[in-house]
Amino acid sequence: MLFIAPSLATFVLWSAPTVDRAHPAPTEETARPARILITEIMYDPASRETGGATEWVELANIGGQSITLQNWRLDDEDRSNWGPINHRLEPGGVLVLINARAVTEAAFRAAWDDHTPGVPVPNYAVLPVKWGGLSNEPSHDNEILVLLNDRGSIVCRVNLNGDPAWPDGHGASVYLVQPGRDDPDQGSSWRRSTIGEGGARWSRKTPVFNETETGSPGWIPGLAEVAAPPDDTHSAVTPSPAELERDPSHGR
Repeated sequence: MLFIAPSLATFVLWSAPTVDRAHPAPTEETARPARILITEIMYDPASRETGGATEWVELANIGGQSITLQNWRLDDEDRSNWGPINHRLEPGGVLVLINARAVTEAAFRAAWDDHTPGVPVPNYAVLPVKWGGLSNEPSHDNEILVLLNDRGSIVCRVNLNGDPAWPDGHGASVYLVQPGRDDPDQGSSWRRSTIGEGGARWSRKTPVFNETETGSPGWIPGLAEVAAPPDDTHSAVTPSPAELERDPSHGR
């Protein structure tokens, strides 16, 4: 008699995949690498500009990951060294660079962190650095601002007057309208700050910022707006010149 042994079956035990909740899989948003852009420039302020005191440049991380800027710097066509820039920027983080020899963070915030009615003050960092200087009347070859990383590679390039579409400042900053979409090296990508648009607000007159200017330091079009927490030291009442002379941060 022919005996045929029954076939042997192989069973595989299945279990549900483990989910690491402490380190979730990256989403499309968080998987995007960090990307740093020059997003706003005050190159022709109405206030006194002795030594570039009232000029400033805004950087933003429009990517999905944090990045530590270490020994980064700004540079322009006359080879002035601006920096160093040492700061950690989270996704959506904003950093405003100011002239370390001419203005303090407190003096900058005394002028710019006041509340224009209906415009929240955003959450942003201010970093005083060695300054180079910006031309009030840039031409196509006399004000090419570049952001360099620690290896000297160009991260972002802005030719302030590379084409006729570049907006004039004259007491207001210029800002990148669509960060991440528009080419920051094209004048048509920029717009003059105007109250009622792009988070723009008026500055407050102080001993350093002695004229009212328009800008939106800390506010980036297209990025989540994080309003500063309520602070009883903020006031919509403009202090007198005598009060400002005694304490430039009065009324913040």
